[in-house]
Parts: sequence; C-alpha cells; structure tokens
Amino acid sequence: MRVQLFLFLALCYRSDAQDSNIVIRAGTSFNESVSIPDLYEYPQFVTGKVFFKIGDSGAAKLNYNRLLDEMQFIDPKGDTLDIANAGTIRSIRINDDVFYYDNGYVKLIKDTNGIKLAAKQTLLLTGKDKIGAYGIPNPTSAIDSYGTLIDAKGIYKLVPREDLTLTKKTRYFFGDKYNRFVWATRKNLLRQYSKVSGKLNAFLKENNIDLNSKEDLEKLLLCLASL
Repeated sequence: MRVQLFLFLALCYRSDAQDSNIVIRAGTSFNESVSIPDLYEYPQFVTGKVFFKIGDSGAAKLNYNRLLDEMQFIDPKGDTLDIANAGTIRSIRINDDVFYYDNGYVKLIKDTNGIKLAAKQTLLLTGKDKIGAYGIPNPTSAIDSYGTLIDAKGIYKLVPREDLTLTKKTRYFFGDKYNRFVWATRKNLLRQYSKVSGKLNAFLKENNIDLNSKEDLEKLLLCLASL
C-alpha cells in the first residue's frame, strides 16, 4: 500500500474556472467535510478498462480522485490504490468517458479530426484562516505549515487547526493525435498551433473567446480542426 504525504505550505491562488467551495472547519476531520461526489469523479467506483501504450489492457473498478489527480482502483483485497506508472497508459474508459494521462489526467470532451478538447476538475487548497481569540477566524494571523497524510484506502487523517477552504476548479486542455495536452491559455494555444497562429489569434479576438467557457472552447475546437 502506497502512502502519499501532501504538504500544504502556502495558499494556492489560480485563475481557473471556479465551481464551488468546501470549507473544513478547524477541529473537523476531512471526511466529515468533503463528500465522495466532491472528492471523486463518480459517486462510486465503476468498472472500467485501462489501455496501455504497449497494446495490452486490463479491467478494474476505477474512479478519479480530484484531490490527488490520481486514477484509483479497488484491488482484490478491497484496498484503494493508485494506478502505478501512469505514463504507460494510452487511455482509460469508464462508462462513456475517456481519460488520458499527460503529466496528470484529463477527461475527453470532444475529439474532432484528431484535435481533442478535454477537462480536468480538481480540488485545490485556496484559503486558510487561523483561528484567533474567541474562536473567530483571523486571516492575518501567522499560518503554521501542516501535513495531510493520505493513504491508498482514501482515509484522510486531517483535523486542521485552521479553517481551510478547498475549491473545486475546472481547467480545459487541448490535445493532439499523440495525446499531448496543453492548458487552454492564449499563450499555450498560439505556441501549440504556431503554424496557424495568425488565423487562430484573429479567431480568438473576433469571437471574443472565453478560454474558461466550455461552449466557447467547442467553437474553438471546430476552428482548429478546420485550419
């Protein structure tokens, strides 16, 4: 069984699309505050299939853990483990969903002419409030670093001394036929599609594309597929 130690040493602010916040109150355990639907992609582990780059495959009960950015499976003993050597994975199919791994997991939204639009939904630490006098949160107080010990069974042994805020965030990615993905920012896209950067930049400006909007990115996908 693999044990992973996560050290949250500072606040983590990101400009990604924001879905919702989860507050873990001081003295309250992680398990009491974070529900399975928030932590995982699916409400329960689902039978899926892992396809490897060398050509073989295997089936297991799978689920994507948003906090760890790990695809996990239930082994014959009933333990929850991370899939090892994720870089050897070509794709993972769960129900009608397809996941790819490229320095982290992304879930496919649409594939048009080999150009892929995908999303990653994660849980990030976005706030810590030190509890001050009279039990009132004090964001300006000094913040002690602390560790979160997370074992492969998914038992989260965290009882913080501060109020913690986790934010469920969605980021979007574009991938090529080799399943190499880049975060959908203007800079990344112009670099990724440098051969058509002029036309791409004009499309982004003329259509006022919001790179945090799934609907706008689907329009962009059609544009890229036609260039």
